[in-house]
Amino acid sequence: MEINSVDIIRELLLKDNKSKSRFIPNSLERVRKNSNYKDNLRIVNDIINNVNYYKDKDEEFINKRIYEISMEWDIERILETHASILILTGLIFGTCINRKWYLLSATAGAFLLQYAIQGWCLPIIPLRKAGVKTPYEICTEIIALKVLTYQKNN
Repeated sequence: MEINSVDIIRELLLKDNKSKSRFIPNSLERVRKNSNYKDNLRIVNDIINNVNYYKDKDEEFINKRIYEISMEWDIERILETHASILILTGLIFGTCINRKWYLLSATAGAFLLQYAIQGWCLPIIPLRKAGVKTPYEICTEIIALKVLTYQKNN
């Protein structure tokens, strides 16, 4: 039985995994569940198009793409980095300039906490529109490309 990479992507990314909690979705789907459906669909279609593009390529070319994807910054890494910068900036400015800057740290920390619990915070909207993937989406693309290399070798 031949495994189809596109079917793997559709199964892993378009399947609706029901959470037991309405307010705290499971880790795999929390960002996608709190993102615009059209943005999610565009990201999935981009992944499918990428995998289809590499169907006819040699193994070395596919491995190069796998490396590029593995170095890609996911949405969690971007949010954590930006929140850390804002928290540190608020602390430094609050100490050196004006205590009101502590509000920046508090706001960034609150957004980060909300993201950790629910998988949503305000910066998610533009990041998803820009096509930033979740770690799960990145891993799914890597798996689909590895299936392609496996099929070429067997």
